[in-house]
Amino acid sequence: VDAAFFLRNLGLVRAPTWVNAPVATMAAAAVTRVTSAYFPPENLIATCQHVSAASAVPEAGFWSHCLTTKHSHYARQQARLRHFGAGELPVDSFVVPMPFPGGVGLGQRSTLASSSEDHLDQKPDTGHSLLHAMVNSGEPELFGSLIARSIVQFKWEAFARRQFMKQMAIYALALVLLTVMVLLVDNGSVSSLSSSQSFQDVISFVVAICLCAITVLKLWHEAWQAKVTGPLRYVSDPWNTLDILGITLTLATVVANLSGWQHTRALLALALYINWFGLLFFFQAFSSTGPLVRMVLRIIADIRYILLVLAVTLVASSTAFYVLLNEEEEAEGFSSSGLTLFTMFNMLLLSDFQSDAFAVGQYAVLVRIMFVVSMLLVAIVLLNLLIALMSDSYERIQDKANIEFVRLRAKSILEIEMFFGRSELGRADFYPETVHVLLPKDDNTVLHQGQWQGVLHELKKEVLAQQAALEIRMENQHQDLRHQLRTQRDAMEALRSQSAEQMELMKRMLETIQRQLASQSVQA
Repeated sequence: VDAAFFLRNLGLVRAPTWVNAPVATMAAAAVTRVTSAYFPPENLIATCQHVSAASAVPEAGFWSHCLTTKHSHYARQQARLRHFGAGELPVDSFVVPMPFPGGVGLGQRSTLASSSEDHLDQKPDTGHSLLHAMVNSGEPELFGSLIARSIVQFKWEAFARRQFMKQMAIYALALVLLTVMVLLVDNGSVSSLSSSQSFQDVISFVVAICLCAITVLKLWHEAWQAKVTGPLRYVSDPWNTLDILGITLTLATVVANLSGWQHTRALLALALYINWFGLLFFFQAFSSTGPLVRMVLRIIADIRYILLVLAVTLVASSTAFYVLLNEEEEAEGFSSSGLTLFTMFNMLLLSDFQSDAFAVGQYAVLVRIMFVVSMLLVAIVLLNLLIALMSDSYERIQDKANIEFVRLRAKSILEIEMFFGRSELGRADFYPETVHVLLPKDDNTVLHQGQWQGVLHELKKEVLAQQAALEIRMENQHQDLRHQLRTQRDAMEALRSQSAEQMELMKRMLETIQRQLASQSVQA
């Protein structure tokens, strides 16, 4: 909490949108002051002043060069935002108030090591970077500061977006190949190399080999990540567990397909089911879908206990109904324990039932009583409580949804940095000494909330506004009291001064009277 308070109040350091330079240099570069820009959903633009030897750009034209150069990433972003109707906003320029905010890269570490007897290892210091420390702290509030937002946005635009999109493309390709296998599965059997060599067999073999190669690559990726982070920490992440399960099922499906196993359909169905849900991991890194995915996961975690109570109720009802109706031929859907559980799920949760289908036999009255009690407990009490808890969780999570989104994107960036080689680690534009930030004017405060944040957030804003107004009113009253006290003190000082003058006058008069009396007594 103290660290979040410190980062939030530290903010960014204001800098000019151009730097003083000789007039001839500015004229040659056709430099203009940047006064407005189009902003992405993250509501900031972060970059570094990296000048290559091939195309030197004067410092005076830094932001102008970033936003207007024809083939620049930021120029393309500005054109895309302008095309989609984004509003142009006045800007302020800032810098992150610390050197190497994204970690010290390989080239910078070599430079630092050359001036010291204790040489640093040839590896990036990303493990001790500010971003790494904030992610490992487990405190989402840290990512509400502009410093954290700027570092995450800079790394995302500098390298993480491209790498992340490559990983997503590979995963999507594997998912497409796995889906294509559905078309290659015959009714009751699977096309394989052991059957007649038809065109479908060749396609099935090629798809299986490609899918196997991509899955092995994903397996190596997960193994390296587990080695770097540690097995226990790796398994503690549900997404990693889902990846391992999806990879295992995919490899089993490929082997079963090539061997012609008759139950390949079951493995293929499980593999598709798990891998399609795994695609949600990549949705977390995008501003439009990331908060939504995080919200779904948090709501599931918040309602786990009421789901446990609901499951106990379903099991209790299904076992009781199975004992009473499994031998009744007229009762439908109660012939086995598993079918009875499915039937009770439809009856209690989906209200899909007909009373004549189960209220039969010699225990019909008891069945009706138990059904009414179960419906009261499940459909009226538990389901409404579930809706209330989900609504409460939604309000709490939505209030910090954008902060959670920044934290999840930061985790994705750190996972990408695990696989960097020497070429990436030595790039100064990936690990710069200074990160420059462009923000909408007067936005150097906290995380921008671009969407509806729920009733709870609105209440908080209203309370904070009233608190601010009360503080202003108290401050004004305090100023008035101070002014009144100062006036009274001045009046008291004036009275004291006047009294002192009168006392001095009376003292002189008394001395004069005493001298006169003394002189009269001498004459007498």
